[in-house]
Amino acid sequence: MAENESGSTPPVKQVETPYTQTLKEGDRDPFQGVLIKSILYATETFIVYLDSEIFVRWWSTWVEAPDFFATIRNRVGHLEARSEFLRRVHPKRDLITVRTLIGEGMIQLFLTKDQAKANAMLDIAEIFIKQRGAELSRLWYFLPFSILGISLTLLFVCLLANHLLAKMLPLACSIAGGIGAFISSAIGNTRIPCVPSAGRGMHYLEVIIRLGVGLGAGTLAYLLSKGDIAVGFLSSRENASSTTPYGLLAIALLAGASEQLLPSLITKFDDSVSHTNTTKSVENEGGNT
Repeated sequence: MAENESGSTPPVKQVETPYTQTLKEGDRDPFQGVLIKSILYATETFIVYLDSEIFVRWWSTWVEAPDFFATIRNRVGHLEARSEFLRRVHPKRDLITVRTLIGEGMIQLFLTKDQAKANAMLDIAEIFIKQRGAELSRLWYFLPFSILGISLTLLFVCLLANHLLAKMLPLACSIAGGIGAFISSAIGNTRIPCVPSAGRGMHYLEVIIRLGVGLGAGTLAYLLSKGDIAVGFLSSRENASSTTPYGLLAIALLAGASEQLLPSLITKFDDSVSHTNTTKSVENEGGNT
C-alpha cells in the first residue's frame, strides 16, 4: 500500500454496493459468473463463499487492500491446490470442511485486516490437510497388502500339514518373502512419504513394487539354499542338501523384511560364482601345462 505525502497510511476506501447482502445460495455471482454453493460470510463490504466446484471465492468493495493481502491470497491458492486430493474421496465433506477453513482465513482478513489472525485460521486448515493426507496415504499404501491374507492362510495350512509344506516349499518361501515386505512396511510406515496429491494409483504402484521385491527375495532365498550357494548354515549336518524347511521359511521372511539381507544374499551369490569361475580357470590352466 502506498503512503501519502505526509508519510501516513491512507485509510481503506470502500464502495457501497447492494449485491453483497442480496446474493443467496444458488444465485450466480454477477461479478465472477459462477454459481454460489455456500455463503460463508457476507456484509455490506465483502462476501466470501464456496462456488459449485467447492473453491473459495470472494470479492469486496475495497479500493485499496492491505500490503499483505497478496501474501494471504497466495497462501489460500496454495492450500487449495494441496487439498485437491480430497476431491477424489467420497463423500466430499472433508473437501468442504478444509475449504471452509480456508474461507474463514479470508473472512478474518476482511473483518480484522489482521494478517496474524488470517494466518491462524489458515494454519488450522493446513494442519487438517496434513492429517487427512497422512491418513489417506497410509490407507492407499497398505490396502493392497490385504491380498496377502489369502496367501497367509495358505502358508498356515502348509505349516500345519508337513506333507504339503514339503511339496509347496518354493511357494511358501515366496509368500514368506511377501509377508516380510509387509512387516517391513508396517514397522517403518513413518518413512512412507505422505504425498496424497500423487493419487491412489501411485501408492498402489509403490506397494506392488515392494511386494514384488519381497516375493522375489523369498524365492531367491529358496533357490540359493537349494543350490548350496548361500544360507548353507540351514543345512543339516548329515545331509548338506537337506535344508530345514522352517529355518528356510524364516530366512525367506527375513529376506523380504530386511533391506540388507537380500543384497547380502546377492553379494554372497556373486562371490560364489566368482570363486567358481576362478577355480575352473586355474584348473584349465593346470590341465594345459
